[in-house]
Amino acid sequence: MRKYTCIILSLIFGMGPIASCKKKPDLPWVKSKDKPNSENGTGNNQGPSTDPSKPTGELPDKAAEDLFQLVVDGLKAKHQSAENHTWFTSKALIEGDWIAYSPKGYWGKDATNLPKGYDCKSGNTGCDPVFERKLCSADSECADSHTQCQELLASVAKPGELPKKMCLGSGDKVIDDYYSVMVKTEKHLEISSLTLPSGRFRKAMINAFAYLSHKNPETSIRMLLSSTDGITPNILNPSSKIMGQIL
Repeated sequence: MRKYTCIILSLIFGMGPIASCKKKPDLPWVKSKDKPNSENGTGNNQGPSTDPSKPTGELPDKAAEDLFQLVVDGLKAKHQSAENHTWFTSKALIEGDWIAYSPKGYWGKDATNLPKGYDCKSGNTGCDPVFERKLCSADSECADSHTQCQELLASVAKPGELPKKMCLGSGDKVIDDYYSVMVKTEKHLEISSLTLPSGRFRKAMINAFAYLSHKNPETSIRMLLSSTDGITPNILNPSSKIMGQIL
């Protein structure tokens, strides 16, 4: 992947061969005592975890810094006159779990152990009617679907309620991420999306709105959408109709 990245950047910026791609550098996370012994083939040559949910210290920042500088150098070499007109440089420090990715918890697992078949039909015994996940009280009840019995935060519609425990798969964590950001609102919430959220995301959004209405009845909410479903012309979906689908 590193070689392909260098080639692409070289083609884009016309740099020719990139020196940093000619020789694989020593891995900064591997201590000298951990480097493999070329004579006997021993040693622990394990790099950082490939699980993106487990940060690897300074390595990602160093890699990002090198790539950033490579792009800037290319822009300066080919388009310096356009600096601060069509491009400029800027840096920011972003901390915490700011990237939401899905599914989570798949790294290092065999395909046969991944979550499967954990949807249930609203109205069936033991099925949550809103999120259509099996209600549970212990992991053993979720073993058949290779899921875990966890609290779904998005099931809470007003302060003080306890989240329901359901058999949740790795993709369900993103629903909680989506919901948790909204319920932190103090005064004003804006949601920007290509289309109106659908499925469980819409149900999580509605619960978040309900939560905010109890938390602060004067909370204002604005939604910016390109369309409702990406297909139907907007003229056929006035705001009153959309509000009817939410409220």
